[in-house]
Amino acid sequence: MEPHKEAVVEDVVDRSAQGQASQDDAPRLARAKGYPYPRPAASFCFVGGEAWPFPDFLWRGMPSMTQLQVQLPTEEFSSVSQALTARGIDPASLPPAQEWTPVLGIGSNGSPEQLARKFPPSQFPQAVIPTVRCALRDFDVVYAPLISSYGSCTATLQHSPGTSVEVALTYLTPPLLERMHATEGAYTVVRLTDIHLALGVTPQSLQQGKSARTVSDHVLVYVHSDGTLCPPFAPNGQPVAIKEVPAVNRQFQALTQTEMQIPVRIAKDSGYV
Repeated sequence: MEPHKEAVVEDVVDRSAQGQASQDDAPRLARAKGYPYPRPAASFCFVGGEAWPFPDFLWRGMPSMTQLQVQLPTEEFSSVSQALTARGIDPASLPPAQEWTPVLGIGSNGSPEQLARKFPPSQFPQAVIPTVRCALRDFDVVYAPLISSYGSCTATLQHSPGTSVEVALTYLTPPLLERMHATEGAYTVVRLTDIHLALGVTPQSLQQGKSARTVSDHVLVYVHSDGTLCPPFAPNGQPVAIKEVPAVNRQFQALTQTEMQIPVRIAKDSGYV
């Protein structure tokens, strides 16, 4: 965390609550309240700051990634290979499939907006990050005991038998994985095993009877080092799920980012967080 930035954002939130926030504060306030940020209603390839959506069911794994048909910002459709070439990226220069590491994005890392912050085109002009919508069984995405440097209540993962939650599987090359590690200060990367991660489907589509072509029983994910936030107002002192993250058969109370910020900030001021 970066305390000086956090203090600035909290001051913005305070002044907003009092009706005193200026127009200059608006972007920072929007960022604080916007977590976990919008995601396309599909899987996508993140390339040079852009999200190129593709239907979930087209995902066949990294070996065929460059053959995916994606929708470009111009609304045109193209193969990833052709689109990369048009942007000056040689598809043949990409690492082989086995060198990409799949890592779950449970919160903001599944959003192109946050990926653009972590991998700005000016620093990572050739960043290519395939991002696949998935359904993770028996877990939920809940709030962590953290107010981020930009003023948001952030996410972590919690075991939740019977729940299926929507997550994003990001594929990272070694340099991009190193960069992602560097952006996850309060988090620890762990390896989940004996899980059921259905690739290229959502919890809702699974509930409707659609099956996944690929299911993984292990994956890397960032979880908060201090566990989950279990506020006193939650039923039985349980974690609170992030309402913006879709799930089926959710067991925990769910609140939006803006709903959660008020009690969390009160708890933080009292020393609970």
